[in-house]
Amino acid sequence: MISHHSGPSPWLTCFQPVIRPQRRLLCLPFAGGGAGVFRSWQSYLPAGMEMLCAQLPGRERRIREQPITDVNVIVEALLEAILALEPAPLTVFGHSMGASIGHDLVLRLQAASYPLERFVVSARRPPFLPPLKSPTYLLADEPFRQELIRMGGTAAEVLAHDEMMKLLLPMLRADFELAETFNRPASVRFHCPLLALAGRYDQEALPEDVGRWQELAAGEFHLQVIDAGHFYVAERAKELVQQVLLTP
Repeated sequence: MISHHSGPSPWLTCFQPVIRPQRRLLCLPFAGGGAGVFRSWQSYLPAGMEMLCAQLPGRERRIREQPITDVNVIVEALLEAILALEPAPLTVFGHSMGASIGHDLVLRLQAASYPLERFVVSARRPPFLPPLKSPTYLLADEPFRQELIRMGGTAAEVLAHDEMMKLLLPMLRADFELAETFNRPASVRFHCPLLALAGRYDQEALPEDVGRWQELAAGEFHLQVIDAGHFYVAERAKELVQQVLLTP
């Protein structure tokens, strides 16, 4: 059983473990995010469903660990942690950077014949599209901070706190490097149902671009547009859980 404080893998956090869950939801965070960004989702889960949240190094309870820029290392660790659990039908949700991690993780689970209910990509362009802008992770500290302010999603008091930013910058840069260098060919196909979520006002991942995940779907595909910008994971918790779990 996985708990919030301890468990068989440091890579997974479970806020409310379920004995012999009927289904599971795995949540993968955006750049700079930790498992805690999904805490509010717990209240809206149906009975019998267990939520697991990826906890990457360099944040929250793993803040003293070195952040990782190699998506393969992250995917391998998450795959091992999931396969160590008693199998249950799994929905994978990835927001922004989390959708990139999810891309490779779901393909690995698919290859292992794991029971996948659906893959939900949120606020992320498919990885075969060229980048919209030059890399953020290569910017000097102050321009990097200004870009974080422009994007939103990081608390203003954190951005204004020099010592806090000094602590968090290595992790943020590592996440941005992972996200901004992630690219994959359009030749792969997801055999589980694929749901794409897009913010109507998101300038980082335009809905028409997010809709192109359909090109990677071997079967069922849906695009849902939400009246929001790029960061809506915590603010729209109830609506998102309904979209992720109940959308036909």
